[in-house]
Amino acid sequence: MVHAHVGALLIADAHWDASLLAMPTLEPDSPFVIALHGPLDVAHGEGVAVTGVWTGRGIDVRTAARRNVAPPPPQPLRGGLRPRPPGIPGPPTEIEVRLLADGTMTDRLPYGDGTLHVVADDVDTVADALTPVYGDRLRVHRAMFSQQQRRVATAALHVADALEVACAVGTTPLDDARPAEMVNTLEVGWVPDVLAEALVAVPDGLVEVTAHVRVMQPR
Repeated sequence: MVHAHVGALLIADAHWDASLLAMPTLEPDSPFVIALHGPLDVAHGEGVAVTGVWTGRGIDVRTAARRNVAPPPPQPLRGGLRPRPPGIPGPPTEIEVRLLADGTMTDRLPYGDGTLHVVADDVDTVADALTPVYGDRLRVHRAMFSQQQRRVATAALHVADALEVACAVGTTPLDDARPAEMVNTLEVGWVPDVLAEALVAVPDGLVEVTAHVRVMQPR
């Protein structure tokens, strides 16, 4: 938590950086901070777990408990990239770029054994186009999520962006068995009703949502 000229601001661990302690002009409308309203006896920069009522402009605080665990320090960027071993497929070829751009191919992932795994709705079309390039090193998998379903997911992500509640947007592998197919990750400060309605239409597992403000179940 930090104190700013507008009051107390809660910052999720994922976005914590010690430099924030020296920024008294931090604004509550930033997507990664949450405004706290009400009496607080918590030191500047102290870790705190808060419960209360979400009002749309922040949290009306009911309880604020100190946390013994300090927020994690920012992770350093990984420096340098290891050279690609001989025989491992490289960046997308021109034909792959076209297939990815028009949605014929969903994703691609070179494996360390020299094979290229690609994901597509239309397996036959992609196999016909890329077999002359990669031969028996090509592995084509049918997509778990269709391009139509992915368009629905993209529309929901645009809603989050328009509402300015998105802290971070990215991708992650579908699962360990299918690392070539990527799904979306969405981190938000909270989930407004409009965003919740947009996410209802998204198939389960296609957008992984993390919200910093969560509704507590009544006791």
